Amino acid sequence: MLAIFAVFLSAQGLEVTTNRRTFLNKVASVSTVATTACNFPLLVHADEGSDDFAYERRDRKGNKNAIVREDWWYLSGTLPPRKLDSLGADFDNPKWNTWGTCTESAAGNSCTYVALSQRIPTYSKYAFNVRLGVSDFGKLGDILNSGSNIDWALANSFLADSTSGMPSPICDSLLKSLLMAGGLLTSPNYSGPPKELLVARFYINEVAFSVNELREAIAVEDETRAKMAWEFGRDSWNSYFAVVNKNISPKVGDKFEQLA
Repeated sequence: MLAIFAVFLSAQGLEVTTNRRTFLNKVASVSTVATTACNFPLLVHADEGSDDFAYERRDRKGNKNAIVREDWWYLSGTLPPRKLDSLGADFDNPKWNTWGTCTESAAGNSCTYVALSQRIPTYSKYAFNVRLGVSDFGKLGDILNSGSNIDWALANSFLADSTSGMPSPICDSLLKSLLMAGGLLTSPNYSGPPKELLVARFYINEVAFSVNELREAIAVEDETRAKMAWEFGRDSWNSYFAVVNKNISPKVGDKFEQLA
């Protein structure tokens, strides 16, 4: 599990250390910051005069304000599809790792195979919170598409922190989805981070952008912008599921369903 958090810490620009106490202290500090994901200053908007506000073609400023800077776009310079159905069997097939050559077996590629002993506890720890946030995101979409009398106060409540200061389930699911992807997709045999994890991060960064767009649109009761931001977030969630579902077998748990 420490290896999983090492990947996450590296994404935050923090030094990874082998000292357990120092390492866990850094993990705690990252978690504290990341739980405020809904308040990240993702304020670089696309041209509102173009189709769908061209969210995917916005100026990303080098991922300066993304939740995790090192995602697929940042490291490759290319954008994955807006709607991803699957990665394909040969998406991630490295030739070497720190232990020598990779080997193919019934279990898969030895460099990228993630053991059940890692996937099961990761899924158990984070899947519930991710589903809760996605469920609320779906309910928010229902409110925005309820007709001419949108309950803006109710819509805003799905993005607001609780009275105790805890993030809403939607905001909380952003951090949990990143940590879950790390545990489901990162093999300790691969020096990584693996391509699949980078793609998963990309789509969560897109969800985070849509959430910030939603917050601003709802604040001024801009129905068109709010609906477009929600659709963009829905596509991004579904693409994220296409990445992580491949490592969720029946022994791990139920796969995530697409958001309709």
